[in-house]
Amino acid sequence: MTNILIVVTNTSEFKDKTLTGLYLEEFMIPYLKFKDKGYNIEIASILGGNSPIDPLSVPKNINESWKSNLEVLKNTKKLTNINYNNYDAIFFPGGHGPMFDLAYYEPLCEILNEFNNKNKVIAAICHGVCALIPAIDNYNIWLFNNKNLTSFTNEEEKLAQKVEMVPFLLETKLKQLGAKYQENPPFTKHVVVDGNLITGQNQNSAELISDEIIKALD
Repeated sequence: MTNILIVVTNTSEFKDKTLTGLYLEEFMIPYLKFKDKGYNIEIASILGGNSPIDPLSVPKNINESWKSNLEVLKNTKKLTNINYNNYDAIFFPGGHGPMFDLAYYEPLCEILNEFNNKNKVIAAICHGVCALIPAIDNYNIWLFNNKNLTSFTNEEEKLAQKVEMVPFLLETKLKQLGAKYQENPPFTKHVVVDGNLITGQNQNSAELISDEIIKALD
């Protein structure tokens, strides 16, 4: 049985109280694809409990399969209660929420080092890539230094009119940490695979990253 750990945000708003959270498409497309494959999926967050959904990411005519699976986001497991050694892959969906919690969550350092040491799949999409920031190796170097990766770009952040609202620009931060950053034009599908690390640029890459994760696990 293939086991996947999906780690989501608990953050529901920007500092100015504008609502944010998890970007639904970036969670639901991979989740349903993994479910179809028969994978065992655990959903966790820092605090456990509800993972708020960015209201802007909920389609007006939400399809039935999405609707019937929304409940899984209301009762996530607390990350510290998870035995992460039991999982073959870890995946971080985006939305702006992770920029305020996962990006600063130091216990991810140990978890990501463990996954990396065992060459297990580490995957993240859009702002979810910020969850890689806390990972420092034994030599105090960022774990993903010199790795090819992508994320929501500075240009996309400008177009989304959120530059002033985020704590930092993700593309800039990843480059400062030593990433070999790759980007496509704004909001085009783009996934980068470098060994066991799989990253997607934006919400439109959700289908693509799901397929790459499945390919890596099969």
